[in-house]
Amino acid sequence: MVTIWVEHWPDDDDSSGDEDQGNGDDEYHGSDENEDSGNNADGGDGGEGDESDDDDSADDPSFVVDRRDMDMDVADTLGHQEGYSLDMDFAIPVGRPEPEGEEQFIIPTDDDLNEDSAEEGSLRGSDEEADDYGTFNPEVDFKKPVELKLGLKFPSNNVLRKAIRYHAVKHGYDYYFLHNNKDRITLYCKYRCNCEWKASKRNANSKATCAFIAEHFIDAFRDDPKMSIQAFILRIQRELGVDVQYYKAYYARQMALEHIHGSAADQYHRVWDYAAAIQKYNPGSSAYVCVSNIERPPVMFERLYICLQPCKEGFIQGCRHILGVDGCHLRGTFPGICLAAVGKDGNNNLFPVAWAIVEAENKDTWQWFLELLVKDLGSVTEHVTWLHEKDDLAFMSDRQKGLLNAFSKVIPDAEVRYCCRHIWANFKLAHPGEAFRLCFWKAARASSKEVFEAQMESIKMLSKDAFNYLSKIPPKHWSRHAF
Repeated sequence: MVTIWVEHWPDDDDSSGDEDQGNGDDEYHGSDENEDSGNNADGGDGGEGDESDDDDSADDPSFVVDRRDMDMDVADTLGHQEGYSLDMDFAIPVGRPEPEGEEQFIIPTDDDLNEDSAEEGSLRGSDEEADDYGTFNPEVDFKKPVELKLGLKFPSNNVLRKAIRYHAVKHGYDYYFLHNNKDRITLYCKYRCNCEWKASKRNANSKATCAFIAEHFIDAFRDDPKMSIQAFILRIQRELGVDVQYYKAYYARQMALEHIHGSAADQYHRVWDYAAAIQKYNPGSSAYVCVSNIERPPVMFERLYICLQPCKEGFIQGCRHILGVDGCHLRGTFPGICLAAVGKDGNNNLFPVAWAIVEAENKDTWQWFLELLVKDLGSVTEHVTWLHEKDDLAFMSDRQKGLLNAFSKVIPDAEVRYCCRHIWANFKLAHPGEAFRLCFWKAARASSKEVFEAQMESIKMLSKDAFNYLSKIPPKHWSRHAF
């Protein structure tokens, strides 16, 4: 709704011609832009007095219009401004009393409407008037250098505090809060040196916290998750101009990686969902979870075993008659051991069969893993077209004591082979040298007993201790001729 007002009325002396208009027909006295303004003056005299009246009314900042003309002229003047609409349901006449006859209204000129308006197209006194200060957009402005200026508006106190922190770290100054609440935030230089912020530069900045650094470099760790701590410290110095200690950089990196990959502790809460999803979407698959402290919470995770149905069938139907079992240490917040059983397909590629996460690599965990593995491989005998013979499957290991004891208890008749790479890795620690290496691998690859004994004699000539070390390992476990 629009209320129309007038600045002032002309004196009676300056508008004598207007008094004669009250009893005449509806007329328009104004600028030459209206084609009808110069035709048929009141009374039809057409004398000099009429011409002076036209001139006086043209200079008058206010003028009289007919209601019908006013509806169209005001709509053209105001109604088409960008962002505003004009409601002409009513208008308020102001100024002198209305003359008898048709209703008349007073409106200002175009210059009056645009005068004292700070925003183009807004009405004087309207609630739509606004200053030209910008508004800080967190989703956009935090991705570029933060610039603070007088009058900048922020959507919340937290966004303002964050923007100030970004600006302080980027420009190398530090500050403290004199007032810090929801109604008022007042900052002063931390060093109280009467500086203009930038003058108090220090290489160490308390506002460059681990959380701030992690948030600033989170995209860098998405591109390079294995960035070293030293390289990270140098990048912080180069981009932020701040010196940080090793542990601050370490914790900042951990926070960034946790934000990207999620918390490892939270993942353990979903281990039941993981096992249930495997059994639901891979029918026939095995997923076992072992926990402790059921009677006395909190419940602690211990073990997890996974064997997918396609992996069982794929190994039985299309892989070689050997299955390698081994364990490796897990690095991270929660250490453990990963046990795995893998085969080799017709292309000599590794084929995963089963894997498990356990607390340690010992006889108990290996026995638990082998029992489940044998059970899974035996469960597919009725669903495949071809199957290895019962005693045709061989296992290869690294001679881990707990594993050998588990073999003797779970699969006492199994064909067990030792990994020659592990044997050589332990052998060369006490007997290094190229001569020992050549003799050892020739003995391991020997296809006949004579060739094997000849290579062992060569090793005995080099070192009797080396010969005794290899003689303690039965040849059927590591030399080809004895398989």
